[in-house]
Amino acid sequence: MTKNPKFCGGKYCHISENMIKLLSGCQLGKRSMMAATDLLAAGFTAVTDIAGGFAAWTQNGLPTDN
Repeated sequence: MTKNPKFCGGKYCHISENMIKLLSGCQLGKRSMMAATDLLAAGFTAVTDIAGGFAAWTQNGLPTDN
């Protein structure tokens, strides 16, 4: 897994940290946790990570839209 060095240096820098809520998700949860950590370190305060990823989401019977 390679971290994108431009992740927090791209489009997110043009969004006010106080004006947006971010939801981070991936298949198993590791990449989204890393992304959420980077976003928090960049100053965003309203960041939520889907713990366990979308696999855990569906395994727990939470709603999806096909």
